[in-house]
Amino acid sequence: MKQHTHVRAPKRIIGAAVIAVLAVTACGGGSGNAAKPTPASAPGSGSGSLPASSSAPSGPSYSTRFFSVPFDLALPAFLDPTPSGEEPNFVTWGSSDGSVAARFLRPVVVFPPGSTDSTTLPADFVAYLLGQTDHGAHFADREDTTVDGHKTIIVTGTTDQSLDGSLGCPGTGIEADACFGLQPEFSLRVAVIATDTGPLLIWLRSSVDASADVTASHQRLDQLLAGFHFATRAVETAAAATNDTEYDGVYTWTITKEDALAHGTPSDQTPEGLAVFPNTFTATLKNGRVHITETSTRDVEDDPYEASPGHLLLGDHTTGLSATVTRDPDGTLHLTAVPPILDAGGVFICTTEPWVPVAG
Repeated sequence: MKQHTHVRAPKRIIGAAVIAVLAVTACGGGSGNAAKPTPASAPGSGSGSLPASSSAPSGPSYSTRFFSVPFDLALPAFLDPTPSGEEPNFVTWGSSDGSVAARFLRPVVVFPPGSTDSTTLPADFVAYLLGQTDHGAHFADREDTTVDGHKTIIVTGTTDQSLDGSLGCPGTGIEADACFGLQPEFSLRVAVIATDTGPLLIWLRSSVDASADVTASHQRLDQLLAGFHFATRAVETAAAATNDTEYDGVYTWTITKEDALAHGTPSDQTPEGLAVFPNTFTATLKNGRVHITETSTRDVEDDPYEASPGHLLLGDHTTGLSATVTRDPDGTLHLTAVPPILDAGGVFICTTEPWVPVAG
C-alpha cells in the first residue's frame, strides 16, 4: 500500500500498508504506509526538502498504546506527526512526500534466507542478520552504541536479491512476502536494540535510487533514536475484531484511466498519476488479514481487517477504510466508504470498482 498521492510501503518490507513512485495506495490506509496528501518525489531525486539535522528532535511526541514494548518518541521533522498504524509488534511512520519511512518491529518469527518456513528467533539475532551476506545481503557502516541504555548495533543493509521475511514477522501465520526483509530497491539504516523480551528493530527505509536520502539516513536515524525512550506503562489491548469469515476469499478489480479521471484525486489525474493505470488489484481476505497486490508495481499490502454482516474495516481503527458491503449472487462485493474519509486515495482505489471473486 504506498507512493503517489497515496503512499504505501512495498511488501511490508522494509519495504508497508503499498507502492513505489507514482503507484497507488491500497485500501487499509496503514501499516507501513498511510496515504499522504502529496506526491512522492521521483526516483533518484532524493528529498532535499526533508531535514537531516543530527540535533535532538523537537517535533511532537508520540506514546505507544498497543505496541508490546511501550515507548515514547519525540518525532523529528522529516516524519509525519502520527503513525500510519500501531499494532502489537509493528508501528510505522512516513514522510510528507512518501520518500522515507520509519519502521519499528518486534519480530516474533523469521524466515531465514532460502527457507519457505518460519522459525523462532535466533538466539543471536545480530549474528543471524549479518550472516545474510551469504545470501546476497550487504552491510556497511556498523556502529556499536546504546539507545536509552540498551545495547544497540546499527548497520546499513542492502541486498542483491529479495530476502522476504528475513528480518521477521510481527506475528505467526503470515506469509514471508507479507513480512519484512531486505529488498533490492531499498537501503535500510537499521538499529537492532537488545531488550529483555528480544530484539527491537528500528529502521529508516530509503529508495536506493534516491542517493540524497540514502546519504542522509545516518543522521536521520540518529535523530530518530535521540528522541526514543522505553516506557514502563501497561500495554493496552485493542478491541477484538469480529473477524466474521463470510467475506473471506480472493477478489480482483481493475482501475482504469477513465476511473481516475472521473473519481480519482487530483494527483491521480496528473500525467504521472494516470501513467499507472490501468492497474489490477487482487485482494485475499482470510482469517482477519487482507493481502493486496497490484499489477503496476511489485508492492504488497498486508493489514488486519474486521468484518461483520454488511461491513468491512480494512486496516486499523486509526487510519483504515470503513465501508458498507453489498454482495451480488455471484459473490461480487460492492464497497461504499463510511465517513469520516481518512484517505481519499484509498477510497478511490477500493470502492470505485466492484470486487469480483476469483474462481477457486
